[in-house]
Amino acid sequence: MSISKEILQKYKKYGDILIETGSYEGDTIQLGLDLGFERIHSIELSEKLYNKCQERFKNVSGVHLYLGDSLQI
Repeated sequence: MSISKEILQKYKKYGDILIETGSYEGDTIQLGLDLGFERIHSIELSEKLYNKCQERFKNVSGVHLYLGDSLQI
């Protein structure tokens, strides 16, 4: 389940950086971009899902993806 647009909008007023754990297929990343976050950091445990997001956002300079366990990074 991804975060709702309304909740993400609420936190946008605090800054332009979004940090999330569990990229899944990148829908929250895209929502963050749509809402105007300038930098998005997302950590994904699954190599398959990480690679999918790498491909999806390969031409987006503000998106930073990390492969690994969010408890260890």
